[in-house]
Amino acid sequence: MAAHTPAPAHTPRPPMRGAGAGPRAQAAPGPTPTAAPPAGRVPRPVKVRATRLGYYGERRRRPGDVFLVTDEAHVSTRWMVRVPAATPESVTTVPEALRREHAALVAGVTPPLDPTGDLHDPVAEDGPATPDPSNPLGV
Repeated sequence: MAAHTPAPAHTPRPPMRGAGAGPRAQAAPGPTPTAAPPAGRVPRPVKVRATRLGYYGERRRRPGDVFLVTDEAHVSTRWMVRVPAATPESVTTVPEALRREHAALVAGVTPPLDPTGDLHDPVAEDGPATPDPSNPLGV
């Protein structure tokens, strides 16, 4: 019987081809370029406070968070209010938000109501759903 030659512990892979390969994959990390504002318009940063849960700058913003919006055109009247520039920035961390929610649940507190008096449902912000007879669920 012939002797068995064991395979090497590590076999190098051939270079990648297709998706993920090429000069773009080789680019050095750095800041993502941003689109320039239209000619003649200079973006003005504005400090705001979140009144409801929202997302800005790739971050979840919780009620009470104070943060800087890079352009006043980004201010949403649905969940942000302007605050004086001297107001210190504050961010609710995930552990802090979990502690608050846990304490509220233990105390038997119901979820907060938004200014309209309805429970906040981001899907239903445009108003009540209209019945759809073609949908078996009715909406």
